[in-house]
Amino acid sequence: MAPVAPAAVPPPIDDEDNPFADLGLSLDAINAAPPIPLQREAMAESSSEDDFMREFAALGALDQSPSAAIEHVVILGASIGGPDAVREFLSGVTGNKTTVFVLAQHMGADFVELMAQQLQRATRLNVLMPQAGQSAKAGDILIVPVAERMLLEPSGEIRLTVPDQASPYSPSIDQVLFDLADRFGDRAMAIIFSGMAHDAIEGAKYLSGRGGRIWVQDPTTCVVSSMIDGAMEAGVVSFIGSPTDLAQQFNREFK
Repeated sequence: MAPVAPAAVPPPIDDEDNPFADLGLSLDAINAAPPIPLQREAMAESSSEDDFMREFAALGALDQSPSAAIEHVVILGASIGGPDAVREFLSGVTGNKTTVFVLAQHMGADFVELMAQQLQRATRLNVLMPQAGQSAKAGDILIVPVAERMLLEPSGEIRLTVPDQASPYSPSIDQVLFDLADRFGDRAMAIIFSGMAHDAIEGAKYLSGRGGRIWVQDPTTCVVSSMIDGAMEAGVVSFIGSPTDLAQQFNREFK
């Protein structure tokens, strides 16, 4: 076997070439100094990382504070004649920093996207066809899917599930009212617009029992007023007005 050449040894550095001479350190002193333990360096990095993670966690806690959660939710329930009335109402609502609107409109699935586009042209608020995992914030208008049950949490989280039971109405306004009444209580309100059905009546009574308020469109301005008539007969309605009147009242109460 051929002999292995010894490793080259770098030539000694004179003190004249010492880059630390200005600090009063000789090369002999530097070479004699013990190496810095790697473990201590890792601990320093770990400490810095821990500080960062604590700051990051603190920011996350701020996001979950009551000021970052949804303060109010307003359910807009509508059926026949509803799209025009809802559009007129939302066009009159000024910028709102506390409320999420949830629109439950009886409609065929093929027309939901068109309605969303028309609403977006009529309002400065943000119209959404929600997807699971999204988060809602104040100023959003969430259109409830026709074939899915939408659950909105006070944190803003949106969940979509399969309906527990079949309903003759798509979507079920009653189901939306039940779900949001359970989660928001007196921080929820419903506005019922034109519609020919008995949907929304039981939900309105349930929401009222949980401290929520019920407003309705003036029956004389409706295409059909069956849903409104049922809510009024139940004795749970606290305000009646045209879509424009409803918007103006809303702006007064939710500045």
